[in-house]
Amino acid sequence: MPRLTKIYTRQGDKGYTSLRNQSVAKDDFLVEAVGALDELNAAIGMILAAPPLPADVGEVLTRVQNDLFDMGGELHLPERVAVSAEKVTWLEERLDGWNDSLPVLQEFILPRGNQGAASAHLARTICRRAEREMVRLH
Repeated sequence: MPRLTKIYTRQGDKGYTSLRNQSVAKDDFLVEAVGALDELNAAIGMILAAPPLPADVGEVLTRVQNDLFDMGGELHLPERVAVSAEKVTWLEERLDGWNDSLPVLQEFILPRGNQGAASAHLARTICRRAEREMVRLH
């Protein structure tokens, strides 16, 4: 595979990008979905960059980042299944374990606190948009 030597191509200047070896409009549902996954991955990176973070949380978020890359690849190559039900179950089990140790939520939590908490709220909202984009795509 050829190595990328530039971070720009100038191919998008006219409102199109290359996906699945074809020219696709920048506002195509597929481009929107891939972009939302990419943005979510970057937002998770912001959480990981804001210490202190428990080791188990960092491990799970890193695995989620890898799975998001795989999901983006799956959108590019729909015949390739990268995100399985087992991966979803694994993540749900981690979330349930963390949730079990928390007090019952009595009210909504405002997006603030420290840098990590605010970054987590931002990632949550981006994740919801990515989900909507995926539904719209399919």
